[in-house]
Amino acid sequence: MEGGTWRLQNVHQQDAQQGNSFAFQILRRSLQETLHSFRMSVDKDMRNLLIEMLRQFHMQEMEMSNLMNKLGLTRKKTARAAAPAIGLSSG
Repeated sequence: MEGGTWRLQNVHQQDAQQGNSFAFQILRRSLQETLHSFRMSVDKDMRNLLIEMLRQFHMQEMEMSNLMNKLGLTRKKTARAAAPAIGLSSG
């Protein structure tokens, strides 16, 4: 009878392990899906952040270019206006 009891305990232990394994698999799959969703969200946010940074850098570059052009024109006008005052001819 002891052999039968041992087999019965072994079967119950295997059932418990399979149940734990099944619960573990469900938990693991749920966690993987949640992490995948989170990862996709972070990827999207990072992509949007980088695009926004590039947009702002481009806008800043355009503003700086416009300012440099204005300063360049101002310098040329200033140089032409100052040339006769210091005795330089422009042509």
